[in-house]
Amino acid sequence: MNMELGSRSLRRLISGFYLFYIRIFIPAAISSFIIALTNIALGGTDFIGIIAYSFLFIAPAFHFLQYDFMNSGQYYFYNNLGFTRLALWVLSTCTSVLIFIIAIAL
Repeated sequence: MNMELGSRSLRRLISGFYLFYIRIFIPAAISSFIIALTNIALGGTDFIGIIAYSFLFIAPAFHFLQYDFMNSGQYYFYNNLGFTRLALWVLSTCTSVLIFIIAIAL
């Protein structure tokens, strides 16, 4: 019984963070892709590397714009799910770095 309660709680946290991060990931990925295409059009060569580096810097910017500047009231929703503002920033940054490392390894 206790193990089942823990797995439900973990699933709730993972799905809550997914809801949070998908609103950052999609615009950051599209912007990174556009930057990489522009770089290729101007004579650059490393398409995946440019996507990875630009995503690493654009994702925190979208995090700030989406949740701190435009919709700061949504932090209350995520706080009710068990996330603090600092925890969301740390998880978001770690996820962006993980995506960066995976993209560079390709």
